[in-house]
Amino acid sequence: MASGTLAPSPYLTVLDGNGNPLPGAKIYTYAAGTTTNIATYSDAALTVANTNPIVADAAGRYTAYLSPGIGYRFDIKTSGDVSVDSVDNILGVPSSASTIDVVGTAGVAISAGQVVYLSTGTGGAPTAGKWYLADADNTYSSTIPIIGVAVDAIALNNTGTIRLAGAVSNPSVEGGGTMTIGNTYYISTTAGSITTTAPANAKVVGLAQSSTVLVVSYQSTSSVGDLSVSGTLGVTGAATLSSTLAVTGNATLGGTLGLTGLLTLTAGQIAFPATQNASSNANTLDDYEEGTYTPTWTGTGTPAIGNGTLTGRYTKIGRLVNATLYLVGGSTTTWGTAGAVWRFGLPFACANDVVQPIGIGIAKDASVSYFYTIPVAVDLTSLSTVRGYNANPAGEAGTITSSAPFTWATSDTLSFTITYFTD
Repeated sequence: MASGTLAPSPYLTVLDGNGNPLPGAKIYTYAAGTTTNIATYSDAALTVANTNPIVADAAGRYTAYLSPGIGYRFDIKTSGDVSVDSVDNILGVPSSASTIDVVGTAGVAISAGQVVYLSTGTGGAPTAGKWYLADADNTYSSTIPIIGVAVDAIALNNTGTIRLAGAVSNPSVEGGGTMTIGNTYYISTTAGSITTTAPANAKVVGLAQSSTVLVVSYQSTSSVGDLSVSGTLGVTGAATLSSTLAVTGNATLGGTLGLTGLLTLTAGQIAFPATQNASSNANTLDDYEEGTYTPTWTGTGTPAIGNGTLTGRYTKIGRLVNATLYLVGGSTTTWGTAGAVWRFGLPFACANDVVQPIGIGIAKDASVSYFYTIPVAVDLTSLSTVRGYNANPAGEAGTITSSAPFTWATSDTLSFTITYFTD
């Protein structure tokens, strides 16, 4: 069954406290929450600006078209400038057309077709409320804010049309040239341009309809309370949740997800990319990895594990690595030249820090069932290896070798753990 909507009033009427029209009433229009003048229009195309103030006719009537996505404040006065009312946060609602445009003020000189973002005043000290060139080198200019494409060139501090959604011709493509039909385009690390290669701070701008026309996808930031997702959650812009997010399916984030409440993972897993996307932010966790590895074993005379066992395990959280090693000598294990210092490989190279990372291990002489405490440390001459130190019951000290703290043989064991930082 078809459904309709109630027709809006074709014009607005200013009434006094008794409900009578106010002839010649004045309507002053400002940006929401401010006293900064902002234009309204007498036509739907937003090409003919009203005077500011708008002056009502003899019946108190006037017409005002608003730019979609813009907040307004209306101060209403009599013809003699006596205050009648003030209404703030009037929102310009977009029509059902496929194009959403706003009028914005340029914080820098903007060329037609360049991708821009609406500044919140953070990052590089821009002015809040103005539009600047989008740049994937920073989150504040790519994944976090509202973005659009300049329809025409806009000079510094002048106003112009920003397209938030719909088709736009000849966008600025990284490296120049035209677009590939059907490809998704992202904000580029070249300010104001788009690229088909998703950067680290990936935010989709739109899809190429032709070699010269990009269909821009509107992506506002969002702020909600509790959110429960049983399927797949995809975020390509920025989402801020003030309460609880519960996901039982998959969550794919191409932008930024901010949580001030509780994150509940029913499946209990967070997947990081295979290659770390390193962050310089001290409060950002940028990597988690765990697994096994086969440590290298070097020394004079080339020790070799043969039919023995030499395994390693590791857990990496950001820059922090915990590694363990376990060695069991076999009948064909060769221990290298007597007295030769052993070095074992780490899963990741150690950072060249001032403090030498240390760990602890245990060696067992199977022939007499003696256990020896083995301090271990990263070899500062080779930050990819670790070496053990002998502190046997007789009080002797030195490095672990093929003959210390005992002469190694079949079934003898060595195990240790060490924690250190990578670069």
